[in-house]
Amino acid sequence: MLKHKWVLLISMLINMGIGLVMPITTIYIHNVLGKPLSVAGTTLLFFSGASMVGNVIGGRLFDRWSHKGPVIVGQTVASLSLLIIALSPTWPLYPIVLVFYGLGIGTAFASFNGLVAILQADEPLMFNYSFLAANVGMAVGSLSAGVLFAVSIHLTFLVPGILFGLAVFIDIFKLEDGNAQVVKGSTNNVVSKPIHGALRSIVLIAFAFFVIWIGYSQWNTNLSTYMTSHGATVAEYSALFTLNAVVLVLIQPFGNRILPRIFPRKKYQVIFGTVVFACSFLMIIHQPYYINFVMGMLLLTFGEMIVMPTIPAWLNEFATPDNRGTIQSISSLAGGFGRAVGPLLGSLIIEATSYPAMFLWLCAADIVGAGLLILAVDRQPNGK
Repeated sequence: MLKHKWVLLISMLINMGIGLVMPITTIYIHNVLGKPLSVAGTTLLFFSGASMVGNVIGGRLFDRWSHKGPVIVGQTVASLSLLIIALSPTWPLYPIVLVFYGLGIGTAFASFNGLVAILQADEPLMFNYSFLAANVGMAVGSLSAGVLFAVSIHLTFLVPGILFGLAVFIDIFKLEDGNAQVVKGSTNNVVSKPIHGALRSIVLIAFAFFVIWIGYSQWNTNLSTYMTSHGATVAEYSALFTLNAVVLVLIQPFGNRILPRIFPRKKYQVIFGTVVFACSFLMIIHQPYYINFVMGMLLLTFGEMIVMPTIPAWLNEFATPDNRGTIQSISSLAGGFGRAVGPLLGSLIIEATSYPAMFLWLCAADIVGAGLLILAVDRQPNGK
Protein backbone atom coordinates (compact mmCIF):
# COMPACT_ATOMS: atom_id res chain seq x y z
CA MET A 1 0.00 0.00 0.00
CA LEU A 2 2.90 2.35 0.77
CA LYS A 3 4.50 1.48 -2.57
CA HIS A 4 2.36 4.08 -4.35
CA LYS A 5 1.60 6.37 -1.42
CA TRP A 6 1.45 9.57 -3.48
CA VAL A 7 -1.23 8.12 -5.75
CA LEU A 8 -3.27 7.17 -2.69
CA LEU A 9 -2.79 10.60 -1.12
CA ILE A 10 -4.05 12.27 -4.31
CA SER A 11 -7.09 9.98 -4.27
CA MET A 12 -7.79 10.97 -0.68
CA LEU A 13 -7.43 14.72 -1.29
CA ILE A 14 -9.67 14.95 -4.35
CA ASN A 15 -12.38 12.84 -2.72
CA MET A 16 -12.14 14.97 0.39
CA GLY A 17 -12.88 17.96 -1.83
CA ILE A 18 -15.79 16.21 -3.52
CA GLY A 19 -17.16 15.16 -0.12
CA LEU A 20 -17.27 18.82 0.88
CA VAL A 21 -19.12 19.96 -2.26
CA MET A 22 -21.60 17.37 -3.47
CA PRO A 23 -23.68 16.66 -0.32
CA ILE A 24 -24.71 20.31 -0.02
CA THR A 25 -25.25 21.10 -3.72
CA THR A 26 -28.96 20.27 -3.91
CA ILE A 27 -29.62 21.78 -0.48
CA TYR A 28 -27.91 25.02 -1.50
CA ILE A 29 -29.75 25.32 -4.82
CA HIS A 30 -33.16 24.38 -3.40
CA ASN A 31 -33.14 25.68 0.19
CA VAL A 32 -30.84 28.72 -0.07
CA LEU A 33 -31.14 29.90 -3.66
CA GLY A 34 -34.84 29.00 -3.68
CA LYS A 35 -34.90 26.99 -6.92
CA PRO A 36 -37.26 24.01 -7.51
CA LEU A 37 -35.94 20.45 -7.21
CA SER A 38 -36.24 20.05 -10.99
CA VAL A 39 -33.93 23.04 -11.46
CA ALA A 40 -31.45 21.54 -9.02
CA GLY A 41 -31.67 18.26 -10.92
CA THR A 42 -31.14 20.03 -14.25
CA THR A 43 -28.09 21.81 -12.85
CA LEU A 44 -26.62 18.51 -11.73
CA LEU A 45 -27.50 17.06 -15.14
CA PHE A 46 -25.31 19.65 -16.86
CA PHE A 47 -22.62 19.19 -14.22
CA SER A 48 -22.53 15.43 -14.77
CA GLY A 49 -22.75 15.87 -18.54
CA ALA A 50 -19.63 18.01 -18.39
CA SER A 51 -18.01 15.36 -16.21
CA MET A 52 -18.80 12.75 -18.87
CA VAL A 53 -17.16 14.88 -21.55
CA GLY A 54 -14.16 15.14 -19.23
CA ASN A 55 -14.12 11.33 -18.88
CA VAL A 56 -13.76 10.92 -22.64
CA ILE A 57 -11.09 13.63 -22.85
CA GLY A 58 -9.15 12.23 -19.90
CA GLY A 59 -9.17 8.67 -21.21
CA ARG A 60 -8.02 9.64 -24.70
CA LEU A 61 -5.31 11.99 -23.41
CA PHE A 62 -4.06 9.27 -21.07
CA ASP A 63 -3.60 6.80 -23.94
CA ARG A 64 -2.21 9.26 -26.49
CA TRP A 65 -0.43 12.01 -24.55
CA SER A 66 0.62 11.49 -20.94
CA HIS A 67 -0.27 9.55 -17.83
CA LYS A 68 -0.12 12.36 -15.32
CA GLY A 69 -0.70 15.35 -17.64
CA PRO A 70 -4.51 14.99 -17.86
CA VAL A 71 -4.68 14.50 -14.08
CA ILE A 72 -2.92 17.83 -13.54
CA VAL A 73 -5.05 19.68 -16.11
CA GLY A 74 -8.32 18.29 -14.75
CA GLN A 75 -7.54 19.01 -11.11
CA THR A 76 -6.36 22.53 -11.97
CA VAL A 77 -9.66 23.30 -13.73
CA ALA A 78 -11.59 21.88 -10.76
CA SER A 79 -9.57 23.92 -8.26
CA LEU A 80 -10.00 27.22 -10.14
CA SER A 81 -13.73 26.58 -10.58
CA LEU A 82 -14.25 26.05 -6.85
CA LEU A 83 -12.25 29.17 -6.00
CA ILE A 84 -14.46 31.23 -8.36
CA ILE A 85 -17.62 29.83 -6.74
CA ALA A 86 -16.15 30.61 -3.30
CA LEU A 87 -15.81 34.26 -4.32
CA SER A 88 -19.34 34.53 -5.75
CA PRO A 89 -21.75 31.62 -5.07
CA THR A 90 -24.64 33.38 -6.81
CA TRP A 91 -27.18 32.48 -9.48
CA PRO A 92 -26.57 32.00 -12.42
CA LEU A 93 -22.76 32.09 -11.98
CA TYR A 94 -22.93 29.12 -9.61
CA PRO A 95 -24.37 26.56 -12.09
CA ILE A 96 -22.20 27.85 -14.95
CA VAL A 97 -18.95 27.42 -13.04
CA LEU A 98 -20.20 24.11 -11.64
CA VAL A 99 -20.17 22.81 -15.23
CA PHE A 100 -16.46 23.65 -15.56
CA TYR A 101 -15.87 21.95 -12.21
CA GLY A 102 -17.52 18.81 -13.61
CA LEU A 103 -15.36 18.97 -16.74
CA GLY A 104 -12.24 19.19 -14.58
CA ILE A 105 -12.98 16.32 -12.23
CA GLY A 106 -14.17 14.15 -15.16
CA THR A 107 -10.86 14.63 -16.95
CA ALA A 108 -8.89 14.00 -13.78
CA PHE A 109 -10.79 10.89 -12.70
CA ALA A 110 -10.66 9.04 -16.04
CA SER A 111 -6.90 9.54 -16.39
CA PHE A 112 -6.32 8.85 -12.69
CA ASN A 113 -8.17 5.53 -12.98
CA GLY A 114 -6.02 4.71 -16.00
CA LEU A 115 -2.93 5.26 -13.87
CA VAL A 116 -4.35 3.05 -11.12
CA ALA A 117 -5.08 0.37 -13.75
CA ILE A 118 -1.42 0.42 -14.83
CA LEU A 119 -0.22 0.21 -11.25
CA GLN A 120 -2.48 -2.79 -10.68
CA ALA A 121 0.04 -4.91 -12.60
CA ASP A 122 2.53 -4.08 -9.85
CA GLU A 123 -0.04 -4.19 -7.01
CA PRO A 124 -3.09 -6.46 -7.66
CA LEU A 125 -5.21 -4.68 -5.02
CA MET A 126 -4.43 -1.17 -6.25
CA PHE A 127 -8.07 -0.41 -7.09
CA ASN A 128 -9.09 -1.49 -3.59
CA TYR A 129 -6.38 0.62 -1.96
CA SER A 130 -7.31 3.64 -4.06
CA PHE A 131 -10.97 3.12 -3.19
CA LEU A 132 -10.05 2.91 0.50
CA ALA A 133 -7.99 6.12 0.33
CA ALA A 134 -10.84 7.83 -1.49
CA ASN A 135 -13.25 6.93 1.28
CA VAL A 136 -10.90 8.19 3.97
CA GLY A 137 -11.02 11.52 2.15
CA MET A 138 -14.79 11.28 1.71
CA ALA A 139 -15.21 10.60 5.44
CA VAL A 140 -13.29 13.73 6.40
CA GLY A 141 -14.98 15.82 3.71
CA SER A 142 -18.53 14.76 4.48
CA LEU A 143 -17.95 15.18 8.21
CA SER A 144 -16.83 18.77 7.57
CA ALA A 145 -19.48 19.65 4.96
CA GLY A 146 -22.31 20.40 7.38
CA VAL A 147 -20.02 22.35 9.70
CA LEU A 148 -18.53 24.52 6.94
CA PHE A 149 -21.96 25.05 5.37
CA ALA A 150 -23.28 26.35 8.71
CA VAL A 151 -20.31 28.72 9.03
CA SER A 152 -20.07 30.13 5.50
CA ILE A 153 -20.98 29.05 1.98
CA HIS A 154 -17.80 30.80 0.79
CA LEU A 155 -15.67 28.64 3.08
CA THR A 156 -17.55 25.53 1.91
CA PHE A 157 -16.14 25.99 -1.61
CA LEU A 158 -12.83 27.62 -0.68
CA VAL A 159 -11.55 24.62 1.29
CA PRO A 160 -12.10 22.01 -1.46
CA GLY A 161 -10.60 24.43 -3.98
CA ILE A 162 -7.44 24.52 -1.88
CA LEU A 163 -7.45 20.72 -1.56
CA PHE A 164 -7.58 20.28 -5.33
CA GLY A 165 -4.75 22.80 -5.63
CA LEU A 166 -2.70 20.79 -3.15
CA ALA A 167 -3.36 17.65 -5.21
CA VAL A 168 -2.01 19.46 -8.29
CA PHE A 169 1.13 20.38 -6.37
CA ILE A 170 1.66 16.71 -5.46
CA ASP A 171 0.96 15.66 -9.07
CA ILE A 172 3.70 17.92 -10.36
CA PHE A 173 6.41 17.15 -7.84
CA LYS A 174 5.68 13.60 -6.66
CA LEU A 175 3.63 11.79 -9.31
CA GLU A 176 6.60 11.07 -11.56
CA ASP A 177 6.22 9.47 -14.98
CA GLY A 178 8.73 6.88 -13.84
CA ASN A 179 6.09 5.40 -11.52
CA ALA A 180 4.05 4.41 -14.57
CA GLN A 181 7.08 3.39 -16.63
CA VAL A 182 8.11 0.87 -13.99
CA VAL A 183 5.04 -1.23 -14.80
CA LYS A 184 4.31 -0.05 -18.33
CA GLY A 185 6.24 -2.89 -19.86
CA SER A 186 4.69 -5.50 -17.59
CA THR A 187 2.00 -7.66 -19.14
CA ASN A 188 0.85 -9.30 -15.91
CA ASN A 189 -2.91 -9.55 -15.73
CA VAL A 190 -3.18 -8.02 -19.22
CA VAL A 191 -5.04 -9.68 -22.07
CA SER A 192 -3.44 -8.47 -25.32
CA LYS A 193 -5.55 -10.39 -27.83
CA PRO A 194 -9.24 -9.87 -28.61
CA ILE A 195 -11.59 -11.60 -26.18
CA HIS A 196 -14.73 -13.28 -27.46
CA GLY A 197 -17.72 -11.42 -26.04
CA ALA A 198 -15.59 -8.59 -24.67
CA LEU A 199 -17.60 -5.77 -26.27
CA ARG A 200 -20.89 -7.22 -25.05
CA SER A 201 -19.45 -7.67 -21.57
CA ILE A 202 -18.09 -4.11 -21.44
CA VAL A 203 -21.48 -2.74 -22.48
CA LEU A 204 -23.31 -4.82 -19.86
CA ILE A 205 -20.88 -3.88 -17.09
CA ALA A 206 -21.14 -0.21 -18.05
CA PHE A 207 -24.95 -0.40 -18.08
CA ALA A 208 -25.01 -1.98 -14.61
CA PHE A 209 -22.68 0.76 -13.34
CA PHE A 210 -24.97 3.36 -14.92
CA VAL A 211 -28.01 1.94 -13.12
CA ILE A 212 -26.17 1.73 -9.80
CA TRP A 213 -25.15 5.37 -10.01
CA ILE A 214 -28.69 6.49 -10.78
CA GLY A 215 -29.68 5.09 -7.41
CA TYR A 216 -26.56 6.24 -5.59
CA SER A 217 -27.05 9.81 -6.84
CA GLN A 218 -30.39 10.01 -5.03
CA TRP A 219 -28.56 9.78 -1.70
CA ASN A 220 -26.33 12.69 -2.73
CA THR A 221 -29.21 14.83 -4.00
CA ASN A 222 -32.95 14.24 -3.63
CA LEU A 223 -32.75 12.42 -0.31
CA SER A 224 -31.33 15.57 1.28
CA THR A 225 -34.64 17.41 0.83
CA TYR A 226 -36.62 14.27 1.76
CA MET A 227 -34.73 13.93 5.03
CA THR A 228 -34.81 17.62 5.95
CA SER A 229 -38.57 17.71 5.25
CA HIS A 230 -38.94 14.96 7.86
CA GLY A 231 -37.05 16.86 10.53
CA ALA A 232 -33.42 15.92 9.90
CA THR A 233 -30.81 18.68 9.94
CA VAL A 234 -28.13 19.27 7.30
CA ALA A 235 -25.54 18.03 9.80
CA GLU A 236 -27.52 14.81 10.35
CA TYR A 237 -27.79 14.32 6.60
CA SER A 238 -24.06 14.83 6.02
CA ALA A 239 -23.37 12.49 8.96
CA LEU A 240 -24.79 9.64 6.85
CA PHE A 241 -21.93 10.07 4.39
CA THR A 242 -19.47 10.20 7.25
CA LEU A 243 -20.95 6.91 8.46
CA ASN A 244 -20.67 5.57 4.92
CA ALA A 245 -17.00 6.46 4.62
CA VAL A 246 -16.03 5.37 8.15
CA VAL A 247 -17.71 1.97 7.77
CA LEU A 248 -15.99 1.51 4.39
CA VAL A 249 -12.61 2.31 5.90
CA LEU A 250 -13.21 -0.15 8.74
CA ILE A 251 -14.63 -3.09 6.81
CA GLN A 252 -12.91 -2.93 3.44
CA PRO A 253 -9.58 -4.39 4.65
CA PHE A 254 -11.55 -7.45 5.80
CA GLY A 255 -13.61 -7.41 2.61
CA ASN A 256 -10.43 -7.50 0.52
CA ARG A 257 -9.58 -10.84 2.15
CA ILE A 258 -13.03 -12.39 2.54
CA LEU A 259 -14.87 -11.43 -0.66
CA PRO A 260 -12.45 -13.14 -3.11
CA ARG A 261 -12.92 -16.36 -1.13
CA ILE A 262 -16.71 -16.11 -1.21
CA PHE A 263 -16.82 -14.82 -4.80
CA PRO A 264 -13.67 -16.00 -6.62
CA ARG A 265 -15.05 -14.48 -9.83
CA LYS A 266 -15.65 -10.74 -10.16
CA LYS A 267 -18.86 -11.30 -12.11
CA TYR A 268 -20.75 -12.83 -9.19
CA GLN A 269 -19.29 -10.38 -6.73
CA VAL A 270 -20.69 -7.47 -8.76
CA ILE A 271 -24.07 -9.18 -9.17
CA PHE A 272 -24.37 -9.75 -5.41
CA GLY A 273 -23.30 -6.19 -4.62
CA THR A 274 -25.86 -4.77 -7.05
CA VAL A 275 -28.64 -6.71 -5.29
CA VAL A 276 -27.44 -5.28 -1.97
CA PHE A 277 -27.72 -1.80 -3.49
CA ALA A 278 -31.33 -2.59 -4.43
CA CYS A 279 -32.16 -3.66 -0.87
CA SER A 280 -30.91 -0.34 0.55
CA PHE A 281 -33.97 1.43 -0.90
CA LEU A 282 -36.37 -1.03 0.71
CA MET A 283 -35.25 0.23 4.12
CA ILE A 284 -36.62 3.74 3.57
CA ILE A 285 -39.81 3.23 1.57
CA HIS A 286 -42.42 3.40 4.35
CA GLN A 287 -40.52 4.55 7.46
CA PRO A 288 -38.81 7.94 6.96
CA TYR A 289 -37.19 7.86 10.40
CA TYR A 290 -33.53 8.63 10.85
CA ILE A 291 -32.71 5.09 11.98
CA ASN A 292 -34.13 3.77 8.69
CA PHE A 293 -31.86 6.10 6.74
CA VAL A 294 -28.94 4.83 8.80
CA MET A 295 -29.84 1.21 8.01
CA GLY A 296 -30.33 2.06 4.34
CA MET A 297 -26.95 3.77 4.23
CA LEU A 298 -25.28 0.75 5.83
CA LEU A 299 -26.68 -1.52 3.11
CA LEU A 300 -25.62 1.01 0.48
CA THR A 301 -22.14 0.98 2.03
CA PHE A 302 -21.84 -2.81 1.83
CA GLY A 303 -22.97 -2.75 -1.79
CA GLU A 304 -20.49 0.02 -2.54
CA MET A 305 -17.61 -1.90 -0.95
CA ILE A 306 -18.44 -4.95 -3.06
CA VAL A 307 -19.09 -3.23 -6.41
CA MET A 308 -17.19 0.03 -6.77
CA PRO A 309 -13.57 -1.21 -6.79
CA THR A 310 -14.51 -4.43 -8.57
CA ILE A 311 -16.07 -2.96 -11.72
CA PRO A 312 -12.97 -1.01 -12.88
CA ALA A 313 -10.79 -4.01 -11.99
CA TRP A 314 -13.11 -6.27 -14.02
CA LEU A 315 -13.02 -3.89 -16.99
CA ASN A 316 -9.23 -3.76 -16.75
CA GLU A 317 -9.15 -7.48 -17.66
CA PHE A 318 -10.43 -6.54 -21.14
CA ALA A 319 -7.81 -3.79 -21.65
CA THR A 320 -4.47 -3.73 -23.48
CA PRO A 321 -1.56 -1.34 -22.86
CA ASP A 322 -2.79 0.80 -25.77
CA ASN A 323 -6.38 1.35 -24.59
CA ARG A 324 -6.21 1.11 -20.82
CA GLY A 325 -7.14 4.74 -20.25
CA THR A 326 -10.02 4.52 -22.72
CA ILE A 327 -11.36 1.34 -21.10
CA GLN A 328 -11.25 2.97 -17.68
CA SER A 329 -12.98 6.06 -19.05
CA ILE A 330 -15.92 3.80 -19.94
CA SER A 331 -16.63 3.07 -16.27
CA SER A 332 -16.19 6.76 -15.45
CA LEU A 333 -18.48 7.64 -18.35
CA ALA A 334 -21.16 5.16 -17.27
CA GLY A 335 -21.01 6.41 -13.70
CA GLY A 336 -21.08 10.01 -14.88
CA PHE A 337 -24.11 9.33 -17.07
CA GLY A 338 -25.89 7.80 -14.08
CA ARG A 339 -25.03 10.82 -11.95
CA ALA A 340 -26.17 13.09 -14.78
CA VAL A 341 -29.66 11.70 -15.31
CA GLY A 342 -30.16 10.38 -11.77
CA PRO A 343 -31.03 13.60 -9.91
CA LEU A 344 -33.30 14.88 -12.69
CA LEU A 345 -34.96 11.49 -13.23
CA GLY A 346 -35.48 11.10 -9.51
CA SER A 347 -36.97 14.57 -9.10
CA LEU A 348 -39.34 14.00 -12.03
CA ILE A 349 -40.54 10.69 -10.56
CA ILE A 350 -40.98 12.33 -7.16
CA GLU A 351 -42.97 15.26 -8.56
CA ALA A 352 -45.14 12.90 -10.68
CA THR A 353 -45.67 10.26 -7.96
CA SER A 354 -43.87 10.16 -4.59
CA TYR A 355 -40.58 9.36 -2.91
CA PRO A 356 -41.63 5.74 -2.08
CA ALA A 357 -42.52 5.16 -5.74
CA MET A 358 -39.07 6.37 -6.75
CA PHE A 359 -37.45 3.99 -4.26
CA LEU A 360 -39.37 1.05 -5.76
CA TRP A 361 -38.33 2.01 -9.29
CA LEU A 362 -34.68 2.22 -8.23
CA CYS A 363 -34.84 -1.15 -6.50
CA ALA A 364 -36.33 -2.77 -9.61
CA ALA A 365 -33.74 -1.14 -11.89
CA ASP A 366 -30.86 -2.52 -9.78
CA ILE A 367 -32.35 -6.03 -9.93
CA VAL A 368 -32.62 -5.79 -13.73
CA GLY A 369 -29.01 -4.56 -13.97
CA ALA A 370 -27.82 -7.46 -11.82
CA GLY A 371 -29.73 -9.94 -13.98
CA LEU A 372 -28.20 -8.64 -17.21
CA LEU A 373 -24.69 -9.15 -15.83
CA ILE A 374 -25.26 -12.90 -16.04
CA LEU A 375 -24.73 -12.49 -19.80
CA ALA A 376 -21.29 -10.89 -19.35
CA VAL A 377 -18.06 -12.83 -19.97
CA ASP A 378 -16.66 -14.16 -16.72
CA ARG A 379 -12.89 -13.75 -16.63
CA GLN A 380 -10.30 -14.72 -14.10
CA PRO A 381 -7.40 -12.32 -13.34
CA ASN A 382 -5.00 -14.67 -15.17
CA GLY A 383 -7.13 -14.48 -18.31
CA LYS A 384 -8.42 -18.04 -18.13
